[in-house]
Amino acid sequence: MSEPSAALKALYLTQDPQVLTSMLAAALGRKGRKTVDGASTGAVMDLLRTVFTQAAEEVDELARTAEDYPAYLGGGSGRGGVDPAVPTDRARALYDTLRDTEDAVLEQIGDLR
Repeated sequence: MSEPSAALKALYLTQDPQVLTSMLAAALGRKGRKTVDGASTGAVMDLLRTVFTQAAEEVDELARTAEDYPAYLGGGSGRGGVDPAVPTDRARALYDTLRDTEDAVLEQIGDLR
């Protein structure tokens, strides 16, 4: 049996209660727990970073062309201050898009009341 892809590992980890509790502890900062079920919160976050980095590298190997870039990246043109070749730019653009979408959905829900 072959080893699962990093993306599959990441998916599994994001559903694990211990990992979710560790993520919450990290989000709470100094008020969060230092360990969860014997594993340090920092170690769990390092695991997530490693697995998600591997997953991103696997996806990058698919070698997208500029035409394949989604709209939130300006179609790969670098419009809007987003350089598709820079992972932090791509991440920021996606995060902003997800937040904008969530805000729009919440606004629509508010309109239904």
